[in-house]
Amino acid sequence: MLKKFFFKVCSIFIIICFFSSQSYALISLEDEEIIGKRIFLQVKRQGILLQDDFANKYIDSLGHYLIRPLKTKPFPFHFSIINKDIINAFASPGGYIYIYAGLINDADNVDELAAVICHEIGHVSARHIAHKIEYSRRLGYLSLIALLAGVLVGGVASSIATATSMAGSAQLQINHTREEERQADELGFHYLSESGFNPVAMYDILKKITDMSLYALDKIPPFLLDHPSGPERLSNIQSMLSSYKPVPPTKEVLSFRKEFPVFKTIVYAKSEDPDIAKKFYQDVLKDDPESPLANFGLGIVYMRISEYRKAIGCFKKTLKKWPDSIPVLTKLAISYQDSGQDKKAISVINKILSIDDTDNYALFLLGLSYENLKEYDKAIKIFKKLSYLKPVDDQVYYHLGICYGRSGKLALAHYNFGIYFSRLYMLKEARYHFFEAKKLAKNNPRLMNEIAVHIKELKLNNM
Repeated sequence: MLKKFFFKVCSIFIIICFFSSQSYALISLEDEEIIGKRIFLQVKRQGILLQDDFANKYIDSLGHYLIRPLKTKPFPFHFSIINKDIINAFASPGGYIYIYAGLINDADNVDELAAVICHEIGHVSARHIAHKIEYSRRLGYLSLIALLAGVLVGGVASSIATATSMAGSAQLQINHTREEERQADELGFHYLSESGFNPVAMYDILKKITDMSLYALDKIPPFLLDHPSGPERLSNIQSMLSSYKPVPPTKEVLSFRKEFPVFKTIVYAKSEDPDIAKKFYQDVLKDDPESPLANFGLGIVYMRISEYRKAIGCFKKTLKKWPDSIPVLTKLAISYQDSGQDKKAISVINKILSIDDTDNYALFLLGLSYENLKEYDKAIKIFKKLSYLKPVDDQVYYHLGICYGRSGKLALAHYNFGIYFSRLYMLKEARYHFFEAKKLAKNNPRLMNEIAVHIKELKLNNM
C-alpha cells in the first residue's frame, strides 16, 4: 500500500517541476497550496489518517492556536494525524502538517507535542518546502522522488536513498537542510513560548527522540544524514532556553493540558496493535479497576475488534466518573450504532446535543442512526443542515446521496455523490454522477444550474 501511495504522490510532485521549470523563482503560494491539497487527498484516500472526531478537532485546534504568533500566514494551515506507529512529523506543501500517532503516543504531555508542531510550522512559515521544490528541480526528477521518499517514508533506508541519488551534490543539499532545521527550531521555539507553552518541552522531546534513535544514527555515516544531529540541535535549544523568561500559561494552554490525556488515550487505543493495547489497559485496571482513562481506552480497543457489548460496558464504567464527557458519550453512541441498537444511540446522541448543541459530529451521528432506521426524511433534513455548516465533512454528501437514492430521488442522489467524489478529487467518478444527475434533473432548472457549475469546476480542475 505504501509503495502504491508513494508513486501516486510522486506523480503529483512531477507537477512541481512543471510549475518551477520556467524560472528560478520560488513556486507561487497558489500553486504550492494546490499541490498540498492534492497530496492531502492522496493521503486521505490511502486510509492512513486517524479517524476520530475528538482527536482531529484537538490536533486542529492545537495547531491553529500555535499559529497565532505568526505575523503573516502564507496558507490556511491544516493539521492531521497519520495512524502509523512512527515517531515523526512533517510539513508538506501548502501548509499541511502531519503528525504520526507514534509521536503522540511517546509524548509525555501536550507541551512536547506542541513543540514538534511549532517546529513544522517554522518550516512552513519560512517556506522551506518551496525552497526544496525549487532546489530539487535543479537536481532532477530522480533526486526529487528520493527527496519525497525521505519526507513521507522516513528512516534509514530513505536517508541513504536520498543522499545516494544526489551524488556529487549531496553535501550541498545536506547543508541546506541543516540550516532549515536550525531555523525551524528557532522559529518553533518563538511560537511555542509566545503561545504560553513551556519551551523546555522542545528540548525534552528532541532528547527523547535522539536517545531512541541512537542505535540507528550509529549505523549511518554522517554524510548520509539529512538532518542536524540531535546533540547539535539540543545545544542550540539549550542556548535559547538560557535567555527564556517563564510566563504564566494561558487559559487555552491549560485547556489543552487538561484534555491531553483523553486525546492521547484515543490515539493510542486506535493506533497500537489491539492485543498490545488491550493488555496494557487490562494491566492498569488490575491495579485501578475504576480508572476512567483505562476503561475508556479498553472500550475503544473492543470497538476496533467488534466486541461491542464489552465496549459498551467499558464506556458505561467511564461515565460513572465522567457522566458528561462528550468523547465517551460519542464512543458509546457509535458502539450502539455499530451493534444495531440505533434507538439507544439516538438517546445518547440527544444527551450530547443537550450538553453542546453545536456538536456537528453528534448531529451527523444522529442523521446516521435515522438512516440506519430507514427514516430517510429525518436523515436528509439533518444532513442538509450539516451541508450548510462549515466546514462540511465529505461524508455528509455521501450519506445525502445514499438517503436520496433510497428515497427514489435519483437526480439528487447522483448530484450529492458528484459533490462527494469531486471533493476527493476523484474526477472521473464525479463527472459520471454529475452527468447522470443532469439527465434526471431536466425538469428542475435550479438543480440543472447547480450541476452546470460543478461540471465547469471539474473541467477547470482537470486542466
